[in-house]
Amino acid sequence: MRAERAYLRVLEGGCSIPVFALAAKGNNGLKLKGGIVSLDGQKRIFFEVEGAVTDPEGLGEKLAEKVFQAGGKEILEKIKSNLNQ
Repeated sequence: MRAERAYLRVLEGGCSIPVFALAAKGNNGLKLKGGIVSLDGQKRIFFEVEGAVTDPEGLGEKLAEKVFQAGGKEILEKIKSNLNQ
C-alpha cells in the first residue's frame, strides 16, 4: 500500500533496517500502524495514525515524523552506524 511505502521510504526501511508498518481501511479513512526497533530489541517505538484515504503518502510521512520525534531518528542512526562497520 502507498502509505506503508511512503513510511518505509522516509525511514529508509529495507532488509537490514527493522522498521514496520501496516495500513488498513477503516470506517473513517485509513489507519496506519508502524514503528522501529533497535538492533538489540531493547527500544521499540510504535504509533498509530489515521487520515484520509485520498492522501496515503501524507499519512506515511506523518507516521514517520512521529517515530522520528519519539527517538526513532537516534535508533536509525545507530543501526546505520552498525551496518557501516
